[in-house]
Amino acid sequence: MIFQQTVYLGNEKPKSISNLKFGDIACGCGGFFITIVNIIKQNANKSYFEIFKDNIFGLDIQSYSIERTKILLTLLAISDGEDCIEFDFNIFQGMMLPPFSDHIFYRSPEGAA
Repeated sequence: MIFQQTVYLGNEKPKSISNLKFGDIACGCGGFFITIVNIIKQNANKSYFEIFKDNIFGLDIQSYSIERTKILLTLLAISDGEDCIEFDFNIFQGMMLPPFSDHIFYRSPEGAA
């Protein structure tokens, strides 16, 4: 429902869904992203790797939620026959609410999960 309200402004379908970007500032385990990825995959000629890199952006305060989201999206790609050594995600641990909003997100150290 949220996806349809976001993408189909009024009754118009966007010309190209493949260029739209979606963000979730409390992504939890990634359920919203799974819906978005499935719809983009059905309507655009993009690989999962490209969709993860170009179309979805997420944030969550819990590191385990970020890891779950990445795992579930990876399993979605693998279950559809697409595998890669490492997918490039724009999903980070961080806080978006005041008083911490001046530190929008932080990345884990290189090599850390």
